[in-house]
Amino acid sequence: MNQHAFARAALACAGAAVIAGCLDAPVPSEVGTADQDIFAQTAGAHQTAKTLSWDAVATKLDGGFALASATASNGFWLYNVNHAVYRDTTGCLRHASMNDINGVWQNDPTLASCDPGFASAPAAVSWAVGRLDVFWFAYSLIGPTHLAHAFWDGSWHYEDLGATATSTSGVPAVASWGVGHLDVMWRDSVGDLRWRSFDRSKKGAAGYTANGWTVGETVLLSYLPNTQIAVTEPAVNEIHVVYRTSSGKLMHLGKRPTTGWALENTNATIDTEPSVTSWGAGNLVVYATRSGALRQVTSTGTAWTTKDWTSSTALTGEVVAASALGRANRVDVLTSLDGATLSHTLYQESLPGFAELANPQTQYWCWADAPGMVLNYAYGDLNLATCAFVSAELGTNCCASPTPEDCLTAGDPEAVMDTWGMTWTDSSSVLSASQLRYELYVRHMPVISHQSSNVSSTNHVVVLRDIYAIAGTDYVVIADPANGGKSWVWPYATYLAYNTNWSVDYMYSGLRLE
Repeated sequence: MNQHAFARAALACAGAAVIAGCLDAPVPSEVGTADQDIFAQTAGAHQTAKTLSWDAVATKLDGGFALASATASNGFWLYNVNHAVYRDTTGCLRHASMNDINGVWQNDPTLASCDPGFASAPAAVSWAVGRLDVFWFAYSLIGPTHLAHAFWDGSWHYEDLGATATSTSGVPAVASWGVGHLDVMWRDSVGDLRWRSFDRSKKGAAGYTANGWTVGETVLLSYLPNTQIAVTEPAVNEIHVVYRTSSGKLMHLGKRPTTGWALENTNATIDTEPSVTSWGAGNLVVYATRSGALRQVTSTGTAWTTKDWTSSTALTGEVVAASALGRANRVDVLTSLDGATLSHTLYQESLPGFAELANPQTQYWCWADAPGMVLNYAYGDLNLATCAFVSAELGTNCCASPTPEDCLTAGDPEAVMDTWGMTWTDSSSVLSASQLRYELYVRHMPVISHQSSNVSSTNHVVVLRDIYAIAGTDYVVIADPANGGKSWVWPYATYLAYNTNWSVDYMYSGLRLE
């Protein structure tokens, strides 16, 4: 074990005024219900789906609907937003959204494009915060259908992308691998899979229109069954298409950055058309129904695995949308129950919720609070308050009320981990974002981070519990003893030196039980 030498006195979280200035929690605080609702799901998917009535947005669903992903920012705090785009019974295009904070779907009165020529339900995607792209097929009085496009960048805009080469079948599918890039795919009437791309940087270049769309269409696959396709793009130049065969087999057509297109049978059987999303490069998550359950089929690039999630009510409709909303290993799944209601299921494959160590909580005990949270998680059945870890180190009952004076002292997080049988491989480095992601999502262990004051001898210890990317920026979720054990969010690069008074000097990684 790497024993990082330092004096216990230097690790004190002493003085209420110092801690208050250490990591001030943003205001207003949003650390409670939303965060715990996401992270406390140790079983994965919610077993009972939340049913949301579309009466709240004054319409019933008609002709299907699409789900786009985007993330909104509120000061220091970040939260996910679902965007549902659909056609109502009057032939109007509608948009509603729901964020993690209030959990309420709200109608968008600014989008009500009424087109009696709708030939399909819409498809939607978001390539960045504040951007939403919607596609659908529109009837033509003569000839093939037209591909229509609406997008939001502060206001709604519309464009007609022209007639498709042949008549279309089903709903278009759209994905984006980054800001300024779109790929739209669809099945034509003769069974060919067609593809058209948008690149904002190539407007008017050879092979591109003045608006940035490729000229003409590319046929990717022929003899596609009469089925709906779904597409996702987890990384630059990585595209994945899934569809269901007439016999119920889930098929995958994929293109990775260094390879061409390849078709494979996943060997999974599904009852309904699939929806697909991704948590990152090489990763796929497919949803459909099977025998009334929500079937989840995943791939890490080498093998496919299948798991069924059941709920109190059997799913009889389509899994109409699945979207990974920036946060690693999270998927929001929408299913249609009766054409008038929407079932929303949140799946989070992440670390279980950390115990809230506040019994009692003092400004002196970050040195025990941080490793205590990790030990409670690692053992699973300790459920000890901070004072129990402090008592074990100081040899006195620090859980007594009032707290004994000799308990209000500095301490050593390494001593706490030693006492409870936890080792580590490194305590000298500050991890990169990719290294932190490996610890959290490959090893499934949090990281303890040590922060030093640049203006005094006071230091602070926190737990890094999640990391996710939004539009190319990595954000870290921090469980902070100075914030009552609750979590808050900061851009990772900024957190490493988040103001002139504090900096992160090392982290404990490779944590494991002996």
